[in-house]
Amino acid sequence: MTDRKKQPRLVNEKPELYGDTLLDHEKFDGNLDAFLHRMNRLSELLEERGSFSRDEASNVLVSISTDQINKAFELTERAAEWLRIELKNLRDGEKVEGKAPVLTGQSLSRLLIADVAMTMVEGLQEQPGPELIALLMELLNVDRHRRSLGAAHSEEKDRAVQLEAQVPNVGVRELAKHVGVAPSTITAWRRDPDYEKHVKLIRRLRNGWNPFSKFREKQKRK
Repeated sequence: MTDRKKQPRLVNEKPELYGDTLLDHEKFDGNLDAFLHRMNRLSELLEERGSFSRDEASNVLVSISTDQINKAFELTERAAEWLRIELKNLRDGEKVEGKAPVLTGQSLSRLLIADVAMTMVEGLQEQPGPELIALLMELLNVDRHRRSLGAAHSEEKDRAVQLEAQVPNVGVRELAKHVGVAPSTITAWRRDPDYEKHVKLIRRLRNGWNPFSKFREKQKRK
């Protein structure tokens, strides 16, 4: 990433094609008229659907002075929270066959949500806040990807526990090969006290140990 500070464009500049003085992502609008049209459209969206005032919408989209940085950060977090709700409505609607959440006005389109989000990122002078980061992750489906990885990781770990309980003294590489993970992962799991407890518990159960036997004996005595 570049450290060059983004300079706000002046509204009295003559519309012209962007030159090489701007970063690549700053050239996507094509010219100043297109940029101003898009910014006005996004500002109206924030006012009409997001319930932001005109000044708040401006601060959400671009922080034009240092004394407004903190205010802009707070507003972008609020805007990101609203957009996350819009995105959730869209995702939920996409799961239902025949439902068109965008056409029925139940949610904004993914592209429009992404445009507002990226415009907020461009306008920030500081690091994005947690709500905005979460919104970007959800737009890119990183949240689903990580949850999927987490679920797979748990399944693999459970499989390793089961195999290790059945085959005492199994080697790291052999176990890793059967489970489908790196040997370093098995080594890390074995350092976890809970992992060893689960292995021992399953071994005891496989050897006929009944965890309810003491309870049943007490019940009989009564």
